[in-house]
This record gives sequence, C-alpha cells and structure tokens, in this order.
Amino acid sequence: MDNNQFKEFLGDILVVDDQPNNLRILGKILSKKGYHVREATNGEMALIAIQSQVPDLILLDIMMPEIDGYQVCQHLKANPKTKDISIIFLSALNGSVDKVKGFSMGGVDYITKPLQIEELLARVENQLKIKNQKQKLKEENTQLKQEILERQQTEDQLQLLHRAIDACQNGIMITDSTQTDNPIVYVNQGFETLTGYSKAEVMGKNPRFLHKNHPNQTALTEVSTAVQEQKKCNVILQNTRKNSTRWWNQLSISPVPDTTGKLLTHYIGVQTDITQRQEMELALRLSEEKFVKAFSTSPAPMMICTLREGQLLDVNNSFCSLSGYKREELLSQSTIDLRIWVDSTERDRITKILTLKGKFKNQEVNFRTKSGQIITALLSAEVIYIDREACVVGVGKDITDRKQMETAMSIANQELERLATIDSLTAVANRREFDRYFRQQWQMLKREQLSLTIIMCDIDYFKSYNDTYGHQAGDYCLRQVAQAIKRSVKRPADLVARYGGEEFAIILPNTITEGGIHVAERIQQQVRLLEIVHHLSDVSRYVTVSMGVASIVPNKQLSREILIVTADQGLYKAKKQGRNMIVRNDIL
Repeated sequence: MDNNQFKEFLGDILVVDDQPNNLRILGKILSKKGYHVREATNGEMALIAIQSQVPDLILLDIMMPEIDGYQVCQHLKANPKTKDISIIFLSALNGSVDKVKGFSMGGVDYITKPLQIEELLARVENQLKIKNQKQKLKEENTQLKQEILERQQTEDQLQLLHRAIDACQNGIMITDSTQTDNPIVYVNQGFETLTGYSKAEVMGKNPRFLHKNHPNQTALTEVSTAVQEQKKCNVILQNTRKNSTRWWNQLSISPVPDTTGKLLTHYIGVQTDITQRQEMELALRLSEEKFVKAFSTSPAPMMICTLREGQLLDVNNSFCSLSGYKREELLSQSTIDLRIWVDSTERDRITKILTLKGKFKNQEVNFRTKSGQIITALLSAEVIYIDREACVVGVGKDITDRKQMETAMSIANQELERLATIDSLTAVANRREFDRYFRQQWQMLKREQLSLTIIMCDIDYFKSYNDTYGHQAGDYCLRQVAQAIKRSVKRPADLVARYGGEEFAIILPNTITEGGIHVAERIQQQVRLLEIVHHLSDVSRYVTVSMGVASIVPNKQLSREILIVTADQGLYKAKKQGRNMIVRNDIL
C-alpha cells in the first residue's frame, strides 16, 4: 500500500527542465514532502500540461532548447487564465541581470544552481503559503462584499418604511413623477377631511386643482421650482375645499427616489390645515393615532424620552428586543442610570444638536444592551412637546453587523496591499512598490520644486559569499543588510526597497546630495556593525556595501529614469574604485 496517498495534499507543482536527471531528483524530493509533482522536459510540453490543469506553482528552468524559461513565463503572464501562477526560476545563471530579468518577467523567486534542497523546499513552501493566503483573502473579500450588498438591499426597504412614518402626519398625498403632469396615486383620510374631496374624485388628477381659485401665489413658484429641481420644499398655500370654503394649507413636499437612489419615482405631499386652532387640533389627533400605531408596530427600534434627563416615557417592541430589556424595566428609568450610552459625551453631543436644531437624521452612535453588548446604530430623532416639556422621539437602525463587516473588509484589504508591496525575503519594500513610490514622489516634488535623492546600494562580493557559505547564509545576509539599511533611514517618507538580487535602493524625498551621503554613511556603519564574516572579500574580513548617490530637483525636461541611472553609475564607480565606498554622481 502506498503511504503517500494518505499524506495531506500541499499543492500541485509543475517542474520544467530539459535534464531528465534534474526532473527525477526534484520530483522525488517534492513528492516526499507531500506535493503532487508533474514534469515537463521542454517549454512546449509545459504549456500543454498547464492547459490541461493549471498548477499551483511552476519550477521553471531558464536554459532550454527552442522555447526558454523566459519565453514560457512571458507566454503565461500574457494569458489572463495563467497570469497569476507563481513561477520560481531555476538556473545556473546567477548574474544580477539574469535575476532582474526573471523578476521583471513576473517570476516570484529565482534560485541558482546547484540547488540547495533545504532552500528549495523553503522557497516552495513560502510561495505556496503566499498563494493560499491571497486566495483565502480574495474569497473572504468576495463573501464580505456579497453580505454587505444583501444587507444594503434590506436596509433600502426599511428606509422606505421610515420615510412613510416620517411623512405620516395630517393630510398625505402621493403623486407619480414618472407620469406626465404628476397625477395623484394615493391620498389618506386626512387629505379627504381637509379638502372635502374623496379618494375616487382626486385619483389621476394633478394637485393644482386645490388652489385653482388662487393662482397668483408666490409659493406656487417655489413648488414648481422644487418639482423641477427634484428638491424638498415647505410652503404655505391658500386652497379651496370642495364646498368652496377657503383654508390655509401648510404643505411639505418631499421627492421619493427608487431603491437605487438615482431615479425619482414619486412625491409625498404632507398637508396641515392652519386656518383654525380647532381644525389643527383635530389634524394633530389623527396624526397622533397614526403615530401610535406606527410606533407600536414599527420593525425599527423606537423610543420616547425627556430631552433633559433622558427619562424613558415609551418604547416599542423592537427597542426591547434590541436592548434586551423588558418594557416595564425601561419605563420611567433614565438612559443615564441604565448606562445605555457607551460614551456620556456622545449623549451630550446629541442633546446639544437637538436643543439647537430640533432634529437630526442618521447619527452613528454606540449603545450598551442589558447583557453589556455594544451595538452600533444609526439614530434619527426629533424634539416634540408633551405637556409643554421637551421630549425626544428616536428611531434607530442596528448597523453592528455592517460595521463589523466593513472593519473585516478593511483589514483584509490592508493585508492584501501589504503582501503586494513587501519583499518576502528581506521584509522591505519590493521592486513594484519602489517603482510606484518613486513615480509618486517624482510628481509631487516636481510640483513643489524640491530635491529628490536616490541611493543605489550593492553588497560587495555577494556572489562569492553565496557560493562559499551557501544560499541559506546568503538569504540571512540579505535580510540582515536590508534591516541595517532600514535602521539607517529615519524619516517616515523615506523608502528602502530591494531592487533586485543583492541590490537595494533608497528613496529620500526632499533631500539634497549631502543629506543622501550622510544617510549612506549611516548605512555603511550599520552594515559594519553586523560583523558578518566574509573571508573572500578583498576589502574587509566582514560583509561591506558599495553605494552610489545622486540627487535632482524633478523637472519636465528630464525623465525620472535619469536619476536611477545616475545613482547606478555612481554605484558602478564605487565598485570599480575598490568597493566598500560611497560615490557621489551628479547629474550634468
């Protein structure tokens, strides 16, 4: 019985090498570790194998007949179905140019031959972990977006109900703005009482018939303008009832969009008879009855309390369900004594707004339930007067789940962004982040006409160090030098990046050449303090670095690439002149 069939599946790896012996050795090593290994002896076979089944990772030899590894990689990256496959180049070519070319083609790593088994396995495992983490974050992101979309659709439905409750006072009429002349499609009993017209008599008509005997009113122009601009308005009109008696109508018009919020579908008109106090009181009683019914049956949590002390006068069932209290536990109690407010200053802020403005909508606040759970809600409130005492009617909407999902999505996006900008070996910025940040700083400093300095840094005799002490020691050396460089850079705006292989680049915004040389001297000192032994170095018994420094005030006449080229030329001069030194190279 094959014991391998019970091992955990770690990933599908395609090994591409024109040397059968290399394929056999790599296949055996990776299979023992639990990987599913497929083999291809040339580029064409590799492309065919990938079409049949996309692997999780490709170990790709560069030097192959007909189609080399670079061409295979280029073909895969050009195809949307295969562009995200992680590719590790395997090659005896160990020059910086070869490695940089491999990374620029889209390779995630570059391992030089002869291969070190431990290094190979570590890098394979690392790339597969990164791939799995990215896939997991992508799936979680998709799921979070879907959940937020579904919840938003539910909230849109609730908002329509809230708008209806807000408008539920006195006479109400609804007109259809999608039809010519805005015909009436609904009126309530208050409308019929105020106007004397029945619902059957007004359906399909434009509301202007109510003031046909009073056409020359300034307020009518306001109404017409508001309808044209799709805005709210609040005016006082003189109207005529069916029995020809005149009355003053305080009219509030509000546009109602569809669920997308983009297309206007209706207008709600709220009418109040302000002709006589008796008629006003009748309208208020009708409004109160409807409010009580809406209050008790509303799916949204609602409460009434005094403005000053926060003493609860009434709550609906939804409020009790959300808070965890029974109704009798809340009535006559203060929100302060019950410790419902998580932050007392937040209550003070809300009270101040209501005192000054009389109402507000959709203020985000935090409440504490009976069990101690903290919930986040959107609170809308308005001041009313009960027996001449200022009170508050509040309507809430629980958005705790939405806030949690937004936080989780933000964290997931931050992690994705971090993975995309950091070099996995050295933990400093990668080449892609260097290019992005360099473009950004060039444009900003060009506008501000300030200096930009680049330091190109290379580890001296790193190839001989790697060959002598092995790739693991080489990776350790790269990490230590990268962190030493990072410690030498003090300002948040400065960026340290792995430029390729053993070469690093440092971006120093708003820095002149002398400042860049000062930073380079700190880097030299920090690297020297590492005391990484290097017996084959011609300049020191320890690992050293050579650096080129160049500065410029960005302008339209020169491209930003000239600054990197100039700094790189300074690095070349530093190597040519004996290494372990800093060379300033000015742009002529």
